Amino acid sequence: MRQRRSHRFMLPLVLLALAFVMAPASRVAAHEEGNSVITLRAPLDAADCTATPPTITVLGLTIDVSTATFGAGHGDSGENDNNQGDDGDNGNNQDDGENDDDQGGGDTPPSCADLVVGQPVVVTFASDAAPLVATSVKQRGDGEDDGEPDADVEIKAPLQAVDSTLLTVTLLGLTIDASTATIEGNDGEGDEIPTDLTQAMPGEFADVLLDATKLPALVATHVKIRIDTVVVLQAPLDAADCAATPPTITVLGLTIDVSTASIHAGGDDDGEDGEGDDGDDEDGNGGGCAALVPGALVRVVLASDATPLVATQVKQIGEDDEGVEVRAPIQAADSGAMTVTLLGLVIDVSTAGLDGGAPPVDFTKVVVGQIAEAHLDATKLPALVATTLEVTDVGSDVDVEVDDPSGTEIDDPTDDVDVKVDIKKTVTVHNGAKRVKTTSIVHVHTTGHGSFHLSGLPAGAAKISVTRVQAGVTMARSRGARLKVNETQNLRLRLEPVHAH
Repeated sequence: MRQRRSHRFMLPLVLLALAFVMAPASRVAAHEEGNSVITLRAPLDAADCTATPPTITVLGLTIDVSTATFGAGHGDSGENDNNQGDDGDNGNNQDDGENDDDQGGGDTPPSCADLVVGQPVVVTFASDAAPLVATSVKQRGDGEDDGEPDADVEIKAPLQAVDSTLLTVTLLGLTIDASTATIEGNDGEGDEIPTDLTQAMPGEFADVLLDATKLPALVATHVKIRIDTVVVLQAPLDAADCAATPPTITVLGLTIDVSTASIHAGGDDDGEDGEGDDGDDEDGNGGGCAALVPGALVRVVLASDATPLVATQVKQIGEDDEGVEVRAPIQAADSGAMTVTLLGLVIDVSTAGLDGGAPPVDFTKVVVGQIAEAHLDATKLPALVATTLEVTDVGSDVDVEVDDPSGTEIDDPTDDVDVKVDIKKTVTVHNGAKRVKTTSIVHVHTTGHGSFHLSGLPAGAAKISVTRVQAGVTMARSRGARLKVNETQNLRLRLEPVHAH
């Protein structure tokens, strides 16, 4: 096997031209705190505590528990009584003969041997990679109350696969029938958004409830997916033209079609997104477009960042909500001017920190096609000045070996290898009974001097074209590839002479 001399290009440094013609909403980490903890709650099938490593079996999954902490918790109360005491005694007083430290009895900490087959366990994992390794195992007793019914069977983990035809999802290696399940989406900030399995992508975090009465069959009753691909704009409402055809609103100078959007103008009377729309009409629209108040903060969920912009949801929110933000695929990044472009808006990031860090932004980590969330300084509007910028790799990579016609890998000091990548994807947006499909195409153009590696590409059907001109001779080759989230495609392109017609 030949020694590979692949050159990794971070796209913002090498893109010579790009154009988003309905660019896809790519993956983003806009996580609610605690939402990304991978857990499994189900009855314990078996425990093999003397094995090397010791294991337990839950839903047919064999789980390594050699490094896990245990909380047997099947005592009289199932609660940790430490520092509570009885009748004024301190928490270490054991006058009642019980061990108040929730250690399963006696002075021995709970262990694998304390687990009871058939009783529910909650298993926490470091990751969803196989072989599965638990970081903690807690068995819940009948008297224990952590806010979750003991009968519930639940998996919280990243989606590993989604089949919108068979209506199945895969988490932790388990393929689950979701054909009769209620499917919900949220934008990671607490707002529900219209969704179905056609919009779910591997890598997005899901919370799946299973029908315990149908075990060992894995049949979901409820699937809630954090749609990391959602495009969101949150800012004061500039204007609303509800009588126009189509009706539109204007936010940060952007005109947005709201003809098919659900509109919640009542605000959040409980202070939380997604709740308290007591003024909703029969369609849940909270008074509709006419009830929107210019100057009030609105949160707009968009079908994509394609122009003309089309909203799927508009929500007027309280002043105590987070301020002005834009979350969308990066359309351009300029390290010289210290700007990024989202939704056609050129945003100054010269004083922003990246992912919670200190300024300036490291543009080697800013990749066109990534979802970015820019928090803007509301005091400087209408100037668009970011205070923070958060980005997440889309998760699709392609590694391409470029060979000359003889099969020898090209690697020379001249940047005479021209690379074009077109990625196409269809996004389906549901709004009540309506289904809207938009086709997204990302155009990437870069140059190099041989084999290359592109990271941060959105998932979808891609066409990769490579052209090289040397000594007046043009050679080229194209190839299709299916880019998938969290996967690297390895391709080999042998260039061929291009003959004039």
